[in-house]
Amino acid sequence: MLKQSSVDTVFCVPGSAIGPLLDRTLTDADLRLVVARHESGAVAMTDGYARVTGRLGVALVTSGPGALNALPYLEVAQADGSPVLLIGGAVARSHHGRGGFQEGAEDGVDVVGALGRCVGAVRQVGQEIGNSHAAPQLVDNAVRHALTAPRGAVHLSVPVDLFTTRPGTRSTTSTSSSSTRRSPGSPRSAPGQ
Repeated sequence: MLKQSSVDTVFCVPGSAIGPLLDRTLTDADLRLVVARHESGAVAMTDGYARVTGRLGVALVTSGPGALNALPYLEVAQADGSPVLLIGGAVARSHHGRGGFQEGAEDGVDVVGALGRCVGAVRQVGQEIGNSHAAPQLVDNAVRHALTAPRGAVHLSVPVDLFTTRPGTRSTTSTSSSSTRRSPGSPRSAPGQ
């Protein structure tokens, strides 16, 4: 999807929540993967790349704190009109709202909300991809928003199971029932408990 936007370089900090996406990136001979030591550094490099080339800069970071570490330079890219796409990992959809490791749900760290407020200052997007059928359209929209005047930063959150389940299906466990959601203040349990 990103190749259609002339993306040839991706900056990242590896993490388990973006593992399947990194696997796909590593098998693509046309994409160069630049590994940074910190998420802020990855986004700073992405911003610099976008400024120098005039093309879309793409950064991949892991969930929760990893995505939030990208926030300072994502704000710089937004303020300066630099076309940057930040793709952050997220916990599996079946674990949303259950206090999973580095979860960014409504009762944890609201990563999509925090990054959305940063990059939403003009009109850019900050959202989570809910299923694999929606992914191409959401990525296309994000790229279009980043590259269309006024240019700026965009954020997409990708659940780790998006690439491991069949298109149109959710991961094996459903959290639609309120009984599976953790109430605020209750102890966190390991996923599946």
